[in-house]
Amino acid sequence: MVPQDKVEQLRQSIQAQKEAEALRQEAQGSGLSPGLADQYQKKIADLEQSLEQTEALIEELRSKAAQSHDDFLRKHAELENFRKRVEREKAFMLER
Repeated sequence: MVPQDKVEQLRQSIQAQKEAEALRQEAQGSGLSPGLADQYQKKIADLEQSLEQTEALIEELRSKAAQSHDDFLRKHAELENFRKRVEREKAFMLER
């Protein structure tokens, strides 16, 4: 299960990415004063950094999910093997 704080962080990052794109388009579409353009560029850089962090988090969560799935499959196989072994041993004991 993905921790709720990680989900919230992903949501915030997605929102930040949308804001960065909107700011980028606004900055390109109008003749901004240099001070305001600098503010937009700083905000865009901050949002892009947040996006990079979120992408790293997504990759980490994907890796954990894959590992959990692999662990589940292994445990399931172990349980099936145990069940079959118990059935064989039971049948053997009943034949005696």
